[in-house]
Amino acid sequence: MRPIMDGLLRKAPYPEWALTSRLGLDRDRIAALVRAAPGTLAYHLGIARRPDPEFEAAHLAAGAALSPTTAARMEEVIAWVTAQAG
Repeated sequence: MRPIMDGLLRKAPYPEWALTSRLGLDRDRIAALVRAAPGTLAYHLGIARRPDPEFEAAHLAAGAALSPTTAARMEEVIAWVTAQAG
């Protein structure tokens, strides 16, 4: 069975998804931006958390510090990178 998003198999954890989560975006928003199933993203982020005990704390701290303007800009950058990769 092929993945739904773009036909690519990614080695977990996918670094860009882990970094974006660590910088404060939530799983559903990242999934929407990269057009991946939230469950796929949850799988990758779960693997990213295992070796990094500070991952969740960094995600929560960054999310609390994000202003709406910063979050919008981050989403623009992610959309641009995604378009360039596709």
